[in-house]
Amino acid sequence: MKTALPVVLATLSLVVLGCGQRATVERPGAVTLRGKPMTLVGEPVEVGQPAPDFVAVAQDMSEKRLSDFSGRHVVLSVVPSVDTKVCATQTRAFNQKAAALGDDVVILTISMDLPMAQQRFCAAEGIDRVVMLSDFRYWDFAEKYGQRIKENGLLARAIYVIDPDGTVVYKQLVPELTDEPDYEAALRVLKAGAPATKSALTGAFAKMVPEDAAQRGPNGMRQARDVFHKLLSEHKLIKRTVEDIPGGVRTVTTSEDPQIAALIQLHVRQMVSRFEAGMPVRKWDPVFAELHKHYNKVELKMEDVPGGLRVVETSDDPRVVLLIRQHAHRGVSEFVERGFDRAHQATPLPEGYER
Repeated sequence: MKTALPVVLATLSLVVLGCGQRATVERPGAVTLRGKPMTLVGEPVEVGQPAPDFVAVAQDMSEKRLSDFSGRHVVLSVVPSVDTKVCATQTRAFNQKAAALGDDVVILTISMDLPMAQQRFCAAEGIDRVVMLSDFRYWDFAEKYGQRIKENGLLARAIYVIDPDGTVVYKQLVPELTDEPDYEAALRVLKAGAPATKSALTGAFAKMVPEDAAQRGPNGMRQARDVFHKLLSEHKLIKRTVEDIPGGVRTVTTSEDPQIAALIQLHVRQMVSRFEAGMPVRKWDPVFAELHKHYNKVELKMEDVPGGLRVVETSDDPRVVLLIRQHAHRGVSEFVERGFDRAHQATPLPEGYER
């Protein structure tokens, strides 16, 4: 099985940390620095997952945990270093926006800068509405969220939104480290104001997925069906492009609606999980059935992008390439274009394909 999630084909290597050794996932090319590919170390945290608790250091050298802010919406503004122009701009931007978000929202800015450097920056810039945290001591956030840049030891630029129940409801990993993030996309999730539910999907998902379905788990068949049906009913809000590439396709599926965007990301991961678990999807549909049969010959690379997901799906088997392209063009893209009407129809096998 050659599936690599969620950014690129991950390779396992031994990384020395302190006095011990541990096997660590590396994600080459997950981000770039002035166009140069950089490697992120660790498993990424994705939308719909519980946000891992972590410990970091405050400006007064005390230790703070994510769990100290439980019961509130948390925005994690992740920056490489406040001593750089873009990071300073990002921190000032969230400091300015914090006042309008209310007491139920807390913004945490986290970097590898020493607490003393963060303190000097805040004093010089008048930063007083965000909580500054340093990951220099333990690398706890970096490891648990897969955010450490292997080449320089800094954190990759990102935004996470965590709902009061501790679920990640929005993630934006900025592809180019010198670019600013899309602040408004993160704020739209907060402004949606969906009440939290005690389920695997909360916050931005609460309006989309019935609570009884969500409680059956993120990979449950019924909940996956409910997410798929919601996307079909809102198909006019979804944009999708498909590009044929050597050995397969590159697709980008997005929505300007942050809740629909989050569901797009969740749905694709649900489908991948089902395929990997040997659970057929649309087994009555010829293309889906054949693709499931040959899924061990498919290499999948996924990357979160603003508003949705980019997927590269390839195979070394020419017959499987035909299935991949038919699934992308005649299957999923037609679902996006026509919604429920198309989803009730089978997808024909590609021309020239022999079972």
